[in-house]
Amino acid sequence: MTLFDRVFGGNDYNYERTVAAIDNAIATYGEGAAVSFPDTAYSLPCYYTVTGEKISTLGEMKAAMATIQAKMTQAPRLHNAFESGIGSALCAEFLEALKYLNGATPYAEPELGHLDDAFVRELGVPLVTGDLPGVAVILGGAENPAETVALAKSYQAQGILVAMCGDAVKHCADAGMSTGKNVRVVVICKGPAAAAAEQAGAMLAETLEKDGLLYVFGCGHSHMLAEELFYRAGGLVPVYPIFETAAMLHEGAAKSSQVERMSGYAQHVITRYPIGEGDVLLLSSTSGINPFPMEMAEAAREKGATVIGISSFAYLGNPSRHAEGKHLPDFCDICVDNHVPTGDATVQVCADGTKAGPVSTIASIAIANRRI
Repeated sequence: MTLFDRVFGGNDYNYERTVAAIDNAIATYGEGAAVSFPDTAYSLPCYYTVTGEKISTLGEMKAAMATIQAKMTQAPRLHNAFESGIGSALCAEFLEALKYLNGATPYAEPELGHLDDAFVRELGVPLVTGDLPGVAVILGGAENPAETVALAKSYQAQGILVAMCGDAVKHCADAGMSTGKNVRVVVICKGPAAAAAEQAGAMLAETLEKDGLLYVFGCGHSHMLAEELFYRAGGLVPVYPIFETAAMLHEGAAKSSQVERMSGYAQHVITRYPIGEGDVLLLSSTSGINPFPMEMAEAAREKGATVIGISSFAYLGNPSRHAEGKHLPDFCDICVDNHVPTGDATVQVCADGTKAGPVSTIASIAIANRRI
């Protein structure tokens, strides 16, 4: 797989999931529903900057996807890769705007999420006078948290506004670093992985408080998540494992792989379980590209259950075996990124770059236990 393949594969994924998200929103609220970021006079500022066109309704957003698709030309040239990147960025803006539909508030203190007009205007004079030399954005954290904190403090010492996302937020919070406009260190968001994990934990807590059940499923090695949570010393009682032996390794590793790639098998499995409204299905598939887990998630949602997935977003640019090219996150209410690299190997063991050392089971079980 070339770099262009990964770029264009990611473009296809971003485009498809944005179209699906818009279609779902229209089905719920209608094409005339207003769409915007709060407290701003700009109608989706990135798209407006690139095209000069304003977007104020879901219908207009849907129509704008044709403009975005036109940017995603897939000729193997650097210019095309850059244009496709712009298209993906605009998709990201649309997905972010959809979070605010119908007055929703997707972020909580100390997260700012979208920076409103008042916040941006406050930066105007200091930027012109030089009192504010610039803005630094820290996306994620360093392997050593102390390096993240040192970087943030170095910018802060120069009077630069520091905006943080993802692991950088946790690293600085753990170090006791203050945040806020007054100290010029602001939190944009905790990152999709952290936010998704917190939402998953809250959703599970609400389900169990209302006497719902937690169903757990996975194929191949991922089935060990169900083994871990079921009938576990120190664990919870209302855990209902879905053990499909044909998809487990003890009946044949090759067979389990074949079953995981089969379409239509999930319906035969899900009908044997009383999963329904008020329950949660926790489903693990690190690659997230095989039909069986995706169709299990889809079937559970059709029966009224909420679906929480654990998968590696590193695979989102990889081809899917699903008939429509979808990935596991497309079928989940919440999907948590376990950050496992493609190939599930982390330690280089040969001079030619060959790696070993799988971590997906450890990562997924740690996520599940942390949230349960």
